[in-house]
Amino acid sequence: MKSDRALVAHLMRRAGFGATPAELDTLAQEQTYEDIVEDLVNPERFEELDEAYIDRYYSGEPVALHVGKWLYRMVNTRRPLEEKMALFLHHIFPVAWGKSEHGPSLYTEIAMFRRVGLMDMKTILLELSVTPP
Repeated sequence: MKSDRALVAHLMRRAGFGATPAELDTLAQEQTYEDIVEDLVNPERFEELDEAYIDRYYSGEPVALHVGKWLYRMVNTRRPLEEKMALFLHHIFPVAWGKSEHGPSLYTEIAMFRRVGLMDMKTILLELSVTPP
């Protein structure tokens, strides 16, 4: 069940935000490459990140606080492709502080991208039209 560590490292950089050496060792030794890909494209296999810890520190209105909360999610999630797609879609669609000036609504949009980011483009566009930035 070993996977090529360098290939797994590349996958984790492309489908997420990388992995620690220990995480790479574990993934490469315990899972096939195909199983790792299946875990990435099926994020529901893993529990959502418990945000209670970070909510105590990032619960205010300023956009900077929401950015910190999102960065925490990116670093600590067990669903890296979900976060990577949210970031990708955030860059593709006009969701930015300068366009809305309302931090919580931006975080709502990012949560929507997280929820639908692995779905088809029609679903993404329909969701975006329901909840405009």
